[in-house]
Amino acid sequence: MLKRLPYLMLMLFLAMLTVPLRASPPIGAVVQDSHYDSAKSQLTVRVLNASKKDITAIALTVFITHPNGAEVSFWWSTDFVWGIIYSAEAGYETEPGESHGFGAGTSRDLNIPLSPPGVSYRATVNVVIYADGTADVMDKVAFKSLVMHRKGWLVGMQKANELLEKALADPDDPHPSKTVEAQLKILANVLDADQDKNTDDPASYEGSALLDAAQNIRNTPKDPAGRSAGEDEHLRMIIKTYENHASLLSPHAAVVEGVRP
Repeated sequence: MLKRLPYLMLMLFLAMLTVPLRASPPIGAVVQDSHYDSAKSQLTVRVLNASKKDITAIALTVFITHPNGAEVSFWWSTDFVWGIIYSAEAGYETEPGESHGFGAGTSRDLNIPLSPPGVSYRATVNVVIYADGTADVMDKVAFKSLVMHRKGWLVGMQKANELLEKALADPDDPHPSKTVEAQLKILANVLDADQDKNTDDPASYEGSALLDAAQNIRNTPKDPAGRSAGEDEHLRMIIKTYENHASLLSPHAAVVEGVRP
């Protein structure tokens, strides 16, 4: 018995080590609850940020069981990065390494449009992107889509600024706002019509940014008599805004898979 004691103590020690490792969640957010609202055709999933870092984007896999017993699934994602950017623009301060995203240790309800309804639902978290530029990834396709959409917005804003600068530099352009709005819509339509998009190219995801820029530029005040200083000033303000947005978004587009501390 005495000879076996060191062996038993070693096994007990190893067992104690393995318990916390098994208890550690594989990803930094977990689903706490979910319920379906038939009046809104909406599934609400409550998620807990179980990490020690702010979350800037998240993706879920949603499973639906239909009356015939068949279960189908799809992935759904949401990105908090624009809320973070607008908060930074408004001057709200944060601690170093944090953001105005999905705060560490907090819970959040995520509302997912869902029709037709099933008889039961469940959801799991498959991607979590953090404010420090790292990510927990269990679904590489969903992760890639989130990152590429961010990079696509960067490309789109840069393209809008290039066109605005060019139009403003042309003294013969009677309305640079109309010129650039039309150019952006054409570019967005070309991207939308492309059936062979390269999913590794951020340019394939820039259409939303181009249309958003076109809408902002469309609201530029214009003098019926022709180009005015007010129109030019408004367009230069848009350029400055996009430069600021790009500066704030750029760190969140440089995301890498990483291990949570």
